[in-house]
Amino acid sequence: MTTGISVHDGRVTYRLWDTHAPEFPARSRLFKLEPIKVGTAEVESLTSYLSRLGAEHCTSPRRLLLNEVLASEGKATYSNATLFAAHRLNGIQEIADIATSVLERLTLRDDLRHMTLLNWGTVISASQLLRRKKVWCAICYEDWLSDGQVIYDPLVWAIEIITNCPRHDKRLCERCPECMRQLPLLDRHSIPGYCSWCQTWLGATNKAYLKQRTFKGNEQTDVSGQAHIALSVGELLSCSPNMKSILSPESFVANLADSIAKKASHNINFFADLVGIWSGTIRRLLVWQTKLRLEVLCKLCSRLNASPLDLLLDRGNDEALRKRHLLLERDIPLVKEIVPWEEVKGRLQLALKESPPPSMEAVARHMGYYPPKIKKHYPKLCKQIINRYWENQKNKRPPQETIIGALKAALKEEPPPSLQRVFRRLGCKDTGYYYYVNYVDLCFAVAKRYKAYRNKPFNKGKGQRRLKAALDEEPPPSFSEIARRLGHKREFVRRKFPELSTIITSRYLHYMKVLRKEKADRLRHEIRKAIPQLSAAGLNASEARVKALVKPTLPNLGRDSLFKQALREVKAESGLA
Repeated sequence: MTTGISVHDGRVTYRLWDTHAPEFPARSRLFKLEPIKVGTAEVESLTSYLSRLGAEHCTSPRRLLLNEVLASEGKATYSNATLFAAHRLNGIQEIADIATSVLERLTLRDDLRHMTLLNWGTVISASQLLRRKKVWCAICYEDWLSDGQVIYDPLVWAIEIITNCPRHDKRLCERCPECMRQLPLLDRHSIPGYCSWCQTWLGATNKAYLKQRTFKGNEQTDVSGQAHIALSVGELLSCSPNMKSILSPESFVANLADSIAKKASHNINFFADLVGIWSGTIRRLLVWQTKLRLEVLCKLCSRLNASPLDLLLDRGNDEALRKRHLLLERDIPLVKEIVPWEEVKGRLQLALKESPPPSMEAVARHMGYYPPKIKKHYPKLCKQIINRYWENQKNKRPPQETIIGALKAALKEEPPPSLQRVFRRLGCKDTGYYYYVNYVDLCFAVAKRYKAYRNKPFNKGKGQRRLKAALDEEPPPSFSEIARRLGHKREFVRRKFPELSTIITSRYLHYMKVLRKEKADRLRHEIRKAIPQLSAAGLNASEARVKALVKPTLPNLGRDSLFKQALREVKAESGLA
């Protein structure tokens, strides 16, 4: 291309040609397909993206993943395996990191990582996280088709604890309505919205869904629980692109310890009952012996009325980290340093002389090792430590009559207590294996009764009528008594009927205040009668003498502080102070 022509003295002069190569934008090897709804709760999953990308290149998604993505990283055999674990592509494992990194390089995009759960992998456990088979909402497919939108599979459908569609509160479908097969997440013929076996449309217009139980609506209680879970999971997915730093387990542990301090006054067992999670799980999370399962995180968020980010993000709370150590100092000691392996045998021999005998788990954790590893190398020493510990525990357990009495009393208690709560009353701090083995029938009866109580439907109308009837009772019953009559915990009744609960509590507190005032007046009246009697006998009106005269009339004097205050007031009135 010339830049211009000039004429001088009849001669035409042409300017020089620009021989530099023009700058072309970078070309991607694969089509730069845009993922759907990144940064929202309905973000597309990576397996769905691969299916759409394969359709753009007119090839199988499996072949695209094998030849273009995994082969360059030496992972070709992974995709070619008979049992292809495609669900890991949406999760937190190494294969998801490899797939997203290679795909971002091949498509020249930088947002494919957010179609997985990789940003939460440092805190969230892979256990029970993702489904191995595809599920879908037929109504969503139909809505997207009628609106002319792209058909895709959201990442939230791939998460195992999500059983209902967050948009329609309907049970997610699990089988093709025509061939009745479960569908793989990524297959040779995977196309979002269609069965990969028979190519049937999976939208709600398919009348075969009417015969399926999985397409019917859920109970209201199920929908309510799923709504809380979907809200928490949706917040995690929508915040993924805004993550500026990698999450650390220390931040979650600090936030958990802070919640235990605020909600349960540093009491782990009480906090476990409050959130409905086994106390052993809470303790393991506090020392990070186990990763946080998504189901546990959602339950914590629901019971504490908190956001997942409140529990996962760093709030700079060093005080909460210090409190975590205080919470656990009486349980398993925290590991400060790992003992060299050559010193392990000597530590085991010293543990045989400790008093009281420590458990094998406590000894191993204190040295910084897992118990199975030590048991494998020193079986005899470990067996001696275990036998010594259980012999000591056997002597610390309550008598057989006490254990049987506590379990039988739990079968008559209202509301029914959980089996772990009964174990804690007996002083048990472990899982209660001894009680399961030796009192199996009673333990199963208590557990079965508690399970039936937890799963029984709640009649809100009947409960409301009984609470209103309690407003007319004289004397006013306490809120604890009302909850016991309904067969539920106080927190449950207060959550269902907040206004009536407040009225009942206020009425009972006012009644108790009047009772205390009447009792104080009677006490002062008796003291006024006792002081002249002592003066007539020529005795000093000391506290002990006045109490001896008043007690036959008022046997229940209450706290000493109340009696002393009444005595001071009467003496001040009489001029004896």
